[in-house]
Amino acid sequence: ISRNWVQGIDHVAGLPRALRCLNLSYNDLNVPGAVKVSKLLCEPVQRLQLLYLQKNLIGDDGACVIADALMTNTTLQLLDLSDNFIRVDGATFLVAMLRTNTTLQRLHANDNPFGAVGFSLFEGSADQMLGLSLLELQRCRVGRRGELAFGRLTIALDPEDASSSEEEED
Repeated sequence: ISRNWVQGIDHVAGLPRALRCLNLSYNDLNVPGAVKVSKLLCEPVQRLQLLYLQKNLIGDDGACVIADALMTNTTLQLLDLSDNFIRVDGATFLVAMLRTNTTLQRLHANDNPFGAVGFSLFEGSADQMLGLSLLELQRCRVGRRGELAFGRLTIALDPEDASSSEEEED
């Protein structure tokens, strides 16, 4: 599905109700596209379970509208927000949503620059994220490596065997 298609929809009447997976990655949706996707997530007739929004430059504002829509969504199980330039403000909205949403099981938020402060928000609320089983935060400049376990929730950070050459170049 192209960016033009997403930018042109004002409602989800054109989407099949049986749609379970939607991949809008690499479409430069920005915030206006995130707003349209959030409306889709709020539609009671839509049963979307997997949503891929990787590399769409939605930033903190886009993360906010997506998180707000997921406060009441009861069908989405996987969300990929990797590489969307989400910083601490966006991480704050996502953490608040994860405390409420019990349906979302996997959140991929790799390659977003929210750093150690954003990571501490996720880590500090890990025991309150009741539905989530996997949170991917690789290459988010958090300053830690490996995996952390909080009950049934696993937070995946940069791999333990990651090349140290990246750190030396910084």
